[in-house]
Amino acid sequence: MDDHYGYHTDHPLLKLLNLMDNLPTFKQAANDTIQEMRLKFQSVLQPCLSHEISDKMLLECFYRGLGPEYRSIAYQPFESGMLHQPYEVVTTLFDGMVETNKEAQKKHEWDALVAQVDVLSKRVMGLEAQAMEKEKHFFLHECRNGKKHGGVQNDEALSVIQQKLEEQDKKLNEMKDNIEILNETSASNSMTIQLQDAQITHLMTSRYPPFLRTRLTTPWLTTRMKNSC
Repeated sequence: MDDHYGYHTDHPLLKLLNLMDNLPTFKQAANDTIQEMRLKFQSVLQPCLSHEISDKMLLECFYRGLGPEYRSIAYQPFESGMLHQPYEVVTTLFDGMVETNKEAQKKHEWDALVAQVDVLSKRVMGLEAQAMEKEKHFFLHECRNGKKHGGVQNDEALSVIQQKLEEQDKKLNEMKDNIEILNETSASNSMTIQLQDAQITHLMTSRYPPFLRTRLTTPWLTTRMKNSC
């Protein structure tokens, strides 16, 4: 309750009035993606889910809040324009674009990780080759000069060097194991992303009218929608 005015700030009517005030102010910022726009719009609606605002008004508020580029993209899948479609169809489309954007972002991150793993793997192989080459030269050198440097000191030096080589081999093996785990995880996530992408496409096309299905499955439009997110 507001102590100054003496009314409940969580009253349904006040929530509805706040919603009516906030909807016209919904607007896309310079760097907002489709995903961020949907989250913003949902956060505006969240406090008053049981509103009596028409779907047409909600659709108009959402459309007015979009920037010019996203307005153009939003109109392309519909023959008569976005504002003449059911609110549920339009929101499903944008939710599908949001999910596709999430999966595309995950794939991009995993591709970057795989590239880093590949570089790391090559470095490990290079270090391993260098270690083997140094070990080979060291033992050849010791064999040639063993007679000149006999005794306890030589044995102690060999023991220390051998210990260091074993420690280095252990670290290299651990790095190789980690790389294998990353590769397996990357492959698993790649398969998951492909499966989710197929499910999203099926969901989007199965819920739209026939004239819209062919448009949604058009490669250039699907690619542009994903790139715009």
